[in-house]
Amino acid sequence: MFTHHFVGGIIFTLFLNYSPRIFLTGAILGAMPDILNFPFRLAKGREFKVDKWCHLHRNPINHSLLMNIVCSLGVYLVIKSCENSLVNPNHPSLAVLFVLSSHPLLDTIGLGWGVKLFYPFSNKYYKLFYKGKLVTIWTEEEQEAEAEKYGQDDWLWSIALNPRTTIGKSEWLSILGLIWFLVILPLMGK
Repeated sequence: MFTHHFVGGIIFTLFLNYSPRIFLTGAILGAMPDILNFPFRLAKGREFKVDKWCHLHRNPINHSLLMNIVCSLGVYLVIKSCENSLVNPNHPSLAVLFVLSSHPLLDTIGLGWGVKLFYPFSNKYYKLFYKGKLVTIWTEEEQEAEAEKYGQDDWLWSIALNPRTTIGKSEWLSILGLIWFLVILPLMGK
């Protein structure tokens, strides 16, 4: 949720130097895989729903590392057609690649039941640091069974925004970071 925005803003700023506009662009790009689910769900005639286990909203195309590479290549080609410089470490397409890739990688660590990182080459779900294992790989059926067994109806308040959970702490710190970079620093003239 907010962590995607904050991490996206930080990564974009590290590549392109801080300004409120740069940070906001990175924050929006950081959540883009979830934002893009709205048109995909509408195109398929499905209502948008975040289920009690916080995983059905994750479209495999939007959360695939391949899609991030394709989008970044598109950004590179558009910018390259407008300028004659070589790719440099501060090139926006590299920033876009890292920001977009941060989203599914954060989803493998945080709330939910993993993502299809290598879609369309693999339909497996990948989850990091789950039950003492570095990597857990599930089929869709295994993922559904795990979510059914351990999912919580009120995950938003009992986990995601609960300041006593690790995930809740990261969300609240991300909210404070967003306020700092988008409100306080600009008010201070930075």
